[in-house]
Amino acid sequence: MERNTKQKKLILDNICNRYDHPTSEMIYNDLKKENDSIGLATIYRALKSLTDAGIIQKINTDKSAHYDYNRHNHCHLICNKCQKIIDVKLDDIFVKNIIDDFEIEKTGLQINGICKDCKIKGGN
Repeated sequence: MERNTKQKKLILDNICNRYDHPTSEMIYNDLKKENDSIGLATIYRALKSLTDAGIIQKINTDKSAHYDYNRHNHCHLICNKCQKIIDVKLDDIFVKNIIDDFEIEKTGLQINGICKDCKIKGGN
């Protein structure tokens, strides 16, 4: 970790301790409560650095970028209405049955649709 190591560690800790796939603004609002010297530009730089290093994953939705630290093989279900992101574990045996003679190092799958809550609200 280069510059702002202390702040970058705070940002990484924030992402690691949550499961809601936060946006940069969500992280900023959380950290601002404890550390009013942290700026949004610092958060953007740290998120880019952590993403480029492969420490966290960036998930792009139609409206914003979200961040994930989950290291387990999983895919993301993304609601097109509320932008909620749901982790779904991928079973290695299932994936290996589909892809023969291929050593899987990392998986990534994004499925867009409408979540149950939005479907109930919308009456569809």
